[in-house]
Amino acid sequence: MDTALKIARAYHQARGACRRTQFIGRAKGYHGMGFGGLSVSGIGRQKRDFGPLLEEVSQLPLPY
Repeated sequence: MDTALKIARAYHQARGACRRTQFIGRAKGYHGMGFGGLSVSGIGRQKRDFGPLLEEVSQLPLPY
């Protein structure tokens, strides 16, 4: 997950869209235990245990 976040950020910077720095995660979604994965995960307990994490992350609600 961390590598995917870095690739996404590098892609937008290479295209001149340096202001596109926000990531989107899913509420209650699990994206791993790395720094980036925890940042976009929607599991609050894990975020509290390892914070502060990436700040520019929005959470989408569950689809059901």
